[in-house]
Amino acid sequence: MKFLKEIISVSKMLAEKYREKLNITGVNILHVSGKDAQQSVFHFHIHLIPRYPDDGLDLWFHKYPRHKVRLEEVAEKIMGEET
Repeated sequence: MKFLKEIISVSKMLAEKYREKLNITGVNILHVSGKDAQQSVFHFHIHLIPRYPDDGLDLWFHKYPRHKVRLEEVAEKIMGEET
């Protein structure tokens, strides 16, 4: 758990540096794990994605209708409420 706290702490520090140096308005912190998540480097790492107004990047998957049913099914399985 200490390792994870250090990663988050460094990520926060880097995000603040991005804001200062790149004049951005936001940062997404992203971790992908496994081939189907499009992981291309197979060790633990995170991505800090600088964000700007109207940059066109949308990470809210629930906005994509074809995934909605599948996400609800996965959520039910995780919560132990299988039908």
